[in-house]
Amino acid sequence: MSAEDEVARTKRVLFVDDEPLILAALKSALRSMRGEWQMTFAEGPVCALEAMAEAPFDVVVTDMRMPGMDGAELLRRVAAQWPKVGRVLLTGYADAAALERARDVAQLMLDKPCTTNALREALEDVGP
Repeated sequence: MSAEDEVARTKRVLFVDDEPLILAALKSALRSMRGEWQMTFAEGPVCALEAMAEAPFDVVVTDMRMPGMDGAELLRRVAAQWPKVGRVLLTGYADAAALERARDVAQLMLDKPCTTNALREALEDVGP
């Protein structure tokens, strides 16, 4: 299999959180998935939308609570612009109204923190 074929079958995953330490922890925890996923880590929803405008992704995994634009709003925008992109929400805490808005746009909601195995299994079920 050529390097181009290998990259073509690798799932492209965008992880979004407003906390750099959380992104660094995710990057470290998911290091073993580098052969299966091409991962990008965006600090906040604005950076995530910029990354999506520049390159295609198969799945977006985002935190719920972020200033300015929460995860539900980010996923709503992703669904509107890139409807085939899988959408996963990680939430440690959110109010009932925010969770209700998220249910309309998130294909999957995971409790934060979640294990690497739980995230791996979830991403197998979401996206192309």
